[in-house]
Amino acid sequence: MVLSLDAVTELGSESPLVVADDKASQPVKRLTLSERYDLANVVTLVRVLRTGNLINPASSVNGFVVVEGAAYSAELIRIWKGSVKNPMGFRVFFSSCLSKLEIQKKYLVFAQYSVEGILQAISCEDMLEGQDSEKAQLALQAFVPPA
Repeated sequence: MVLSLDAVTELGSESPLVVADDKASQPVKRLTLSERYDLANVVTLVRVLRTGNLINPASSVNGFVVVEGAAYSAELIRIWKGSVKNPMGFRVFFSSCLSKLEIQKKYLVFAQYSVEGILQAISCEDMLEGQDSEKAQLALQAFVPPA
């Protein structure tokens, strides 16, 4: 199997969905590896060191805490795009991805800077592990020099 950045390689287990008002709408178009790479500010292989909750203080009142997502600290293993400090911090909102990353596991992360300047993954498809990560790394190694 030949992998290229332009190939529509099936990475991930299911198509992401757009979620609004607790209702899932139509599946989002699956991005090619090339499209994902182009949209990302940082593309890196990481090992998750710590996880935390992304708390919304404005919505947390009267003893209730609103958790909007997960925040991660990760060791940089290899960088294909961008410049980032080690360990790298990034976040993902639960409205984009409900799956949490596991400590000490390796993930290939495609991250973008938010308007606040914080690195974030936009969907579950931006955090690949296992065979999906390995396939994408092979394609990246073949077509993109390390940063």
